[in-house]
Amino acid sequence: MMDTLVEIKAPEGTDEKIFDASFLEMKRIDQKYAPYSRGSTIYKINSAQSPQRLDGETLYLIKFALKISSRSLETMDPALGALSRLWRKAGEQVPTAKNIAAARAASGVSRINLDGNFLTKEPGIILDFGAFVKGYAVDRAIEEMMALGAAEGLVNAGGDIRVFGKRTWKIAVKHPRKSSEFLGVIPLRDKAAATSGDYERFKEINGVRYHHIINPSTGKPARGVISATVIADDCITADALSTAVFVLGVDKGLKLVDGTPGAQCVIVDERGGIHKTSGLKNIRFTY
Repeated sequence: MMDTLVEIKAPEGTDEKIFDASFLEMKRIDQKYAPYSRGSTIYKINSAQSPQRLDGETLYLIKFALKISSRSLETMDPALGALSRLWRKAGEQVPTAKNIAAARAASGVSRINLDGNFLTKEPGIILDFGAFVKGYAVDRAIEEMMALGAAEGLVNAGGDIRVFGKRTWKIAVKHPRKSSEFLGVIPLRDKAAATSGDYERFKEINGVRYHHIINPSTGKPARGVISATVIADDCITADALSTAVFVLGVDKGLKLVDGTPGAQCVIVDERGGIHKTSGLKNIRFTY
């Protein structure tokens, strides 16, 4: 689901219905917010020409996105669909400056407006929740597990991870350049972790790596950071902040995470330098 492998773990003997319910909840969210699926809620919003009344769940996600966008200098932007689509369709070509400029003109959180539960957007604006909806789905799966009586567990959607219960899990952070190695191992208990990196979805053209995390201010893949891992109380926050930190860069990224209660992060810059918040100072990371 969500273009990745989803894994759910719980102690031996856990009722099978708990796994089934959690997977079904994640599938529901995947289908509801798939931006290019004609039957999805987000597709209908993107296709509409008039203000749209949002259901409670979508309203919650929009409000969350606007909050994180505001705190992150709009680097985590739920209205970058035009730019994301441009780079996704580019194939083995780099989009022209003209096409990037046109996509930027049809992107940006400043071009949407929320009034009560009605969303208005400028023509051409495409909402895309890709920076945080996977984390939200992980949270919802965890909530299903707890509601149905699971004592502890883990949900992992392609590196967006949340754990609950008394157990401390050991979560390995991938090395962004060596697929068989790890940067380090983080102990996680009743927390979530998410990583944004330039190594999962990318292409190389003329020796330059172009990845999927777009800097709104340039309309191009963000530069300066190659991996950003954020620990937070829930996965939607970890997911959104990891994107924002990746785009913001080291100094502003660390400041953003330091200002988020319960959050920590480790960042790898493009030279291989490792930067981390004080809460991770005793954990060894090596590049």
